[in-house]
Amino acid sequence: PLCSLYLRMAWVVDTIVKRHDNHHDDKVAIGSMHGLYSDNENGGVVSGRKWLNTCYSAAEAMGGRIFWDAVSVHPYHSSPWAPFRPAEFEDAAETLRAIMRAHGDYGELWNTEFGMPKLCWWDSSPPSWDTVTTEAQSADYCCEMFTTTEAMKGLPGGSFDRDYWWLLR
Repeated sequence: PLCSLYLRMAWVVDTIVKRHDNHHDDKVAIGSMHGLYSDNENGGVVSGRKWLNTCYSAAEAMGGRIFWDAVSVHPYHSSPWAPFRPAEFEDAAETLRAIMRAHGDYGELWNTEFGMPKLCWWDSSPPSWDTVTTEAQSADYCCEMFTTTEAMKGLPGGSFDRDYWWLLR
């Protein structure tokens, strides 16, 4: 039921926004999933794979049209304290692209949130929320994410079409 309501809201946004002058080319993204492989649904967090498949099922129930322009994901790693792992990042894109294609969706895949505000998660010990990254560490992490995304574009499973750095101060 939650997914159905979410998609109805996204459909209304898509329909109304694109009617207005200068907004015909605006894009609507669905998803904003994280925890792609999590089966822990405590606290309302649903596995990203399950959520995306449910979105396609709900769209079929609404008439079968894929109205959105992109699928959005927050591809954090399986462990929030782990260092950046390019293979896990690549796997997230390949898994989501496979689900999209299985439903006939050849639209864009967006990485809409990456970054670790106030966390230094690549140091030796697990951090607390009080740990602050240096600007140099944040810059290194950002460069590694963008470089990995660009390198993935040559892979058969595809890559992310857009990347959005998230920084909270």
